[in-house]
Amino acid sequence: MFEEKKDILEQLRAGEDATAEFKDVRLADRSVISPNTEDFAGECIAFANTQGGAIFLGVDDAGVVRGLPRDRTGDIEHWVVNVTAHNCEPPIRPVIRKELLTRPDGSDGLVLVIEVRRGLYVHRTSGGRYYVRVGSSKRDLMPPELARLFQERGRAFVFDEQTVPGATREDLEQKALETFFGSRPSIPWHELLLKTRVLVATEEGEERTSVAGLLALGRDPQTHLSSAYIEAAVYRSERLSSDDLVHAASLRGRVDQQIEDATAFVERFMLKPARKLAGREDFPQYDVGAIHEAVVNAVAHRDYSLGGAKIRLFLFADRRALQSRRPSEHVDPGDHSLSGFHAESASRRLPVADEEPAYRARFPGISRRRRASDPR
Repeated sequence: MFEEKKDILEQLRAGEDATAEFKDVRLADRSVISPNTEDFAGECIAFANTQGGAIFLGVDDAGVVRGLPRDRTGDIEHWVVNVTAHNCEPPIRPVIRKELLTRPDGSDGLVLVIEVRRGLYVHRTSGGRYYVRVGSSKRDLMPPELARLFQERGRAFVFDEQTVPGATREDLEQKALETFFGSRPSIPWHELLLKTRVLVATEEGEERTSVAGLLALGRDPQTHLSSAYIEAAVYRSERLSSDDLVHAASLRGRVDQQIEDATAFVERFMLKPARKLAGREDFPQYDVGAIHEAVVNAVAHRDYSLGGAKIRLFLFADRRALQSRRPSEHVDPGDHSLSGFHAESASRRLPVADEEPAYRARFPGISRRRRASDPR
């Protein structure tokens, strides 16, 4: 969208429409006065809830280039990132580009092009407003429209088969594909990936990876699905406190890699008392097989349509907790043990789990059997 300067100039001449919004910028000593935060967040939300678009900062409503002060560009960029991260729910990750365009007096004016892609989720402002883009303006979604949008964005059918904006065949790991499908499939790779919905054709005719395809077979899924990872931490006490934090890690990569890393994390940090009689006999705090199976289930059943709802794995002095919640929801780590996580976690089965025996067989690291889950 607006990849070349000529496309931008043509849009400025044509004016605002369903894919373009112009905003002149007024600055104070340390902040952006106009546009105001809620209005700018609303424009981003409207584009994300429709088909995407771009906001041109430094251009007035008539399409005239006014430009931005070059020594304040960093402040404006920081403001944009802050608004899209904290005033949009779930957060939006725009693409920010700089362009030099001609002012009416013939001088160069700096313009920021804020590109907002079509969202995977239904977005709203931090004030609770749901917008869509209609022509050259945004408007509130009526309840029936909002219900339909939630349905289209994955609430009423398999969200994990939806396409991931910006993710293509190049984002898939060939070695993982060959491990799962075999190095010489019976039909061409392209046809196989479409048939198994690892790749999905969009309404515009583009081919994108599906959510499940990227999570299970992607090279770096978190590039496009930023919260699809496990946050792990160890605390020396029985409470969730930064003062008692011993070690923390973000476990990323494909889901099979996350599962193995999570299991290894617990195995590394759990208590391992032992006694010596004729020989050493260890009494590990937890059954590693049970931990492994619990993480497999958390990854397979997590609702990936909940933006920002990363999986959390916490080890305390007296228990272990496995959680899958939105960051805005209050969580009492004392109420979430492995034995109870099924009822507390958001539940939506990852499609690859429908072929779980095959997936486990091809990725041996997730083929362990669940054993007793009580700590010894």
